[in-house]
Amino acid sequence: MSPQYNYSAKTRGGKTVRGCCYGTDRKEALSHLLARDLVALQLQKKRNLPLPAAEKLFRALRILGLRDCSSRDLMIFCRQFSTMLKAGIPVLPSLRILAARLENRTMRRHLEETLHNLEDGRTLADSLHSRENPFPPLLTSMVAAGEATGILDKILSRLADYYEKQHDLEEKFRSACAYPIFVLAVASVVVLVMIFFVLPQFASIFQSFGMEMPFFNRLLLSSAQLVKSFWPLFLLIIPAFLFTLVLLLKKEKYRLFIDRLRLCLPFYGRIYTQTMASRFALTLGTLLGGGLSLYQSLQLADRVIGNRAVSQAITELQKALHNGETIADPMERSKVFPALLVEMVRIGETSGAMEHTLGQAAAFYEREADYLISRLSSILEPFLLLLVSIFVGTLVYSVLSPMYKIFQNI
Repeated sequence: MSPQYNYSAKTRGGKTVRGCCYGTDRKEALSHLLARDLVALQLQKKRNLPLPAAEKLFRALRILGLRDCSSRDLMIFCRQFSTMLKAGIPVLPSLRILAARLENRTMRRHLEETLHNLEDGRTLADSLHSRENPFPPLLTSMVAAGEATGILDKILSRLADYYEKQHDLEEKFRSACAYPIFVLAVASVVVLVMIFFVLPQFASIFQSFGMEMPFFNRLLLSSAQLVKSFWPLFLLIIPAFLFTLVLLLKKEKYRLFIDRLRLCLPFYGRIYTQTMASRFALTLGTLLGGGLSLYQSLQLADRVIGNRAVSQAITELQKALHNGETIADPMERSKVFPALLVEMVRIGETSGAMEHTLGQAAAFYEREADYLISRLSSILEPFLLLLVSIFVGTLVYSVLSPMYKIFQNI
């Protein structure tokens, strides 16, 4: 994340305001202030203080993909905020109502802090920024654009639509995975019960007849005995593995490798690519519709896309745009964007209707992702049932077959 700068500035009306903004350097921070018609009186880079242990834990959880607030939380916040502004309720009373009613405690606590900042004379966008800010950069930047253009209610309505579509896609994926996960969980319980409780009983029967159990059963029994003997060690291995994973994911090269792998995996890679394309097109179209320039929109899309390989490609798009080029050609060269999205962007650049074409592309890839998720669900369910049936059938056969021979000899 870019460094934070605290500022004191004058508005066009001569009012002094204080707040914070972000930029890779002092020059970029000043340009952000100028874009909002603010004349900087004082600009100072904020020092990074040591993080509390709790925040270190939260950041580690974010690396693993856990978030402070979901798409549903953000959708509800934007929708309710927009509705109250359209009804003529001012910003401060609206935020007070939201702070009292929101279900998410993290968002509620942050809104209370935001209210204090607003009362001190800061803008809404600056007030939403803080050290433990649960709101994504997309939301805070769009709010800043809405404040500058005077259409905050429309911007929030657009954001509500954006997060609603994102929430719908996430829910479809969860629904598709729910049944396979349930089947795997039940099958795992059945197999563990057979290995730890049923097989040892059969082992004693085989031993009493002086017979040796089949190799498959002996392998399972040895594994169960190993777990029973060293279970404290196995309990330590799990947190150690998670801790190692967090450390590795903090390193850029490992995160980049995993993100590239996610784009290339069979079948899942197609779903992930379609979802990423939908998110990129929807984000860029929403930002352009909110009045931001293409360059600013790409900067924000880079921060919310959530994939290092795609982020590198977006950086190249920004460089091309800075050099006066179009972005369709570097998109094509990157090999991470689907061909249809590249062509839609090319048409948008030529026709000057980028926002419209990106909206169409987002809708198309959302339908494609939905279709692929449905196919994944329909393939996984019978495959998992077949896999579990084969494993349990092999286990039962390997036990009953020798038992049948024993009963024949009696």
